[in-house]
Amino acid sequence: MNRWLQWVLAVLAFALGAALVVWLNLHVLCLGDLKFDQGCGGFGVYYGVTFLLFTPLAMVAAGLTLPRRSAAGIRWLVAAYVFVLGAIQVGFLDLPPELELVLVAAAYLVVLVVLLGLRVRDRPGAAA
Repeated sequence: MNRWLQWVLAVLAFALGAALVVWLNLHVLCLGDLKFDQGCGGFGVYYGVTFLLFTPLAMVAAGLTLPRRSAAGIRWLVAAYVFVLGAIQVGFLDLPPELELVLVAAAYLVVLVVLLGLRVRDRPGAAA
């Protein structure tokens, strides 16, 4: 498969997954700010912020897994995306802001450390 097509599909998959998480939290669970339709609105605001904050992590995950061109690489990418979408969900929980920041930062670090460890392990000459 063409490399550009892989990147486009990876971005599209993340964008749709993030949109689904934000939509469910706003329109089904009404977990938004009360100034937006009593907590059930503001999709454009929430999705824009979510996309800007979490897309870099998703793109790093794609950059570290897509070159593997194997089923294992795709499984790692899906696992990373699920973890990132879970980090998005943390932002909608009714937790103290400090705890939310720590949980989202931990999600960033876990995804990066696992993916970088996977990348280092797959290098030629790396210890098995």
